[in-house]
Amino acid sequence: MPSIFQKKISDINDTIAVGDFHGAAHKLTLLASSEPRPAGPAKTINYLRLKVFNRLQWLVEAADAVAELSGSQGLIAEEYLEVALFHVLTGDVEEAEYFMRQAMTLDKRSFLLASELAILFEQQGKREKALSIYNKILKNMLARKKVDAVGARVLNRLAGLRSLTEVEIDQVAALCSKYTGGELEVRLLFGLAKCYAKVGDVNNEIDCLEKANRLADRVNESQVGAQTIAASRHRLEAIKALFDQPTPAWLPTYFQSGRAPVFILGMPRSGTTLVEQILGAHSAIGNSGESRAMGIAFQRRLLDKPLLPEDAGSSLPFLRYKTLDYEDSKAIISDYDQYQALLSDKPVITDKELSNIDRVGIILKLYPNAKFIYVQRHPLDVCASIMQQDFSQAYFSGSSLKIAQEYEVYYQKALYWKQLYPKAVSIIEYESLVSDFETNVKILLEFLGLGWEEAIAHFYKRENSVRTPSVTQVRSSINSKSVGKWRKYQRLIQPAEQYLGSQGRSPKM
Repeated sequence: MPSIFQKKISDINDTIAVGDFHGAAHKLTLLASSEPRPAGPAKTINYLRLKVFNRLQWLVEAADAVAELSGSQGLIAEEYLEVALFHVLTGDVEEAEYFMRQAMTLDKRSFLLASELAILFEQQGKREKALSIYNKILKNMLARKKVDAVGARVLNRLAGLRSLTEVEIDQVAALCSKYTGGELEVRLLFGLAKCYAKVGDVNNEIDCLEKANRLADRVNESQVGAQTIAASRHRLEAIKALFDQPTPAWLPTYFQSGRAPVFILGMPRSGTTLVEQILGAHSAIGNSGESRAMGIAFQRRLLDKPLLPEDAGSSLPFLRYKTLDYEDSKAIISDYDQYQALLSDKPVITDKELSNIDRVGIILKLYPNAKFIYVQRHPLDVCASIMQQDFSQAYFSGSSLKIAQEYEVYYQKALYWKQLYPKAVSIIEYESLVSDFETNVKILLEFLGLGWEEAIAHFYKRENSVRTPSVTQVRSSINSKSVGKWRKYQRLIQPAEQYLGSQGRSPKM
């Protein structure tokens, strides 16, 4: 008969299985403060803590779990994999590769482990090593005429690196027709679209993208409490109401940090990763990627705060900024700085979490020296680029109309913050950056109070890990190949083009 302790562990595993990682974290906290535990399960608890903290990206807590778990004897493959994932999240690629290989020695036939190692190689720019692993997994998948989520992910990564043969493409198409109506079909269709793109078959590529995005959009709309453009517009109005002036009347005295983080903002696929990589080539700048640190820091302090009348029916917790006090501000700064210190030790750190567009005003009250760079790209190029990728976690990604509307709201936020804090916010056009690279980068560096360094001209040679879909583009020298790409995909993004025209905004470049 299972003990009370074993039942609690089982309950935590069930909570993790349904994706409630905040709930699992809470239960782990309660477990840690409960009755004395037998020594044996300590490794199990640390593994569960690390698994939950990795998913939440609570990296400070995860670091403690890694330290304890790494000192345990007899780790299994799954435990090594979680330690490796922590090092991926903190950018320590050598440690990540070491623990990934440790996992693979214990489970040599695991495609999941092999694919994780291949992705790590790809993110580091080690193309041939990644290809070797991807090719083996694809060969096995096609031979078995079966695919799972790992295989679909491998297909998407591989199709971005090499052209599949005609036979391979036909086999992948057959798999797509076999798995219909679910999330797996969506992933396979995006992978098949990339296969067609590599061989220049635009018509078949668009056919696949239309179907994949239509399915993804349908799934997104069916979710309980699904996000809508109306909610996005409401959020914009709430921001304007909260920050009706640079220092609103409701704002209390906060503790302030002298640090000067740099926040890179913009719609997905607008060039934010490119700007991050360029700036990261400077000796004084480190990159933290799409860091969730600021959102996590605020979330923790707001979790137990009371709802305000403005919150009614809005699902906008950031409205509760009014409830934050001096002690909260100290805690938020401490949490954020500890998190970022795990990712870089450089004096200036870039943060590319795009949702920080909602927090510009409050961040500047905590970090008065912070800078914000908004990257603006032609809306139809953004539409086409988003719809070529599996961004199904974003409510707008499956519809060019929704993308165009979300783009407008995001851009209006950037303009509003620029108007309110002109010395802290800079707007740069992607098209200008790629057409006159050095001039525009020097303008950005001057905005940050830094000078030009020759290494910046060769930013694409950096050996850091890049974890976004833009990994291939930022490993190449600057070019304008993606400017105006929307024209090739007019059939795919026609609703967005018509919408922009109806708003009096000419989509022509």
